[in-house]
Amino acid sequence: MKIKPPIFLESHNISNMFGGFGQFNYWLIKNMIQNNEDFNFTITAKNKHLVEEFLPDAEFKKYIPLQRKKIFRIRKKYELWHSLNQNSKIEPFHKTPYVMTIHDVIFLEEGLMTKKEK
Repeated sequence: MKIKPPIFLESHNISNMFGGFGQFNYWLIKNMIQNNEDFNFTITAKNKHLVEEFLPDAEFKKYIPLQRKKIFRIRKKYELWHSLNQNSKIEPFHKTPYVMTIHDVIFLEEGLMTKKEK
C-alpha cells in the first residue's frame, strides 16, 4: 500500500460560509478531496461541524488563535502547507514547502488611499 503524503490546508476562514474566503475555502477543499486520492489532507477550522462533510476523507485540526505563536504551532510534519488566503493565521512549525493563495490585490495597482483621499 502506497503511503499518501500529508497536506495541510490552513482554512480558518471556512467559518465564513456565506461569502468571500469562506466560499473559496469550501469549494477548493471540496474539489481537492473529491479529485485527489493520492494525498492525506488535514483541514483547520474553528468548528468541526464546518468541515464534517469532508471527514473521514480528511483529518480535522481545530484552529486555536494561540497557534500563531511558534511555540504553539502544529508539530506534525507535512509535505505541503497551503494557506488558502493571505490572512493566514497559522504557519508551519517545521521547514515545509509553502503555498499561499492571494486574493484581491487591486490595492497594489490602484495604490493605497490615505485618510484624506477617502
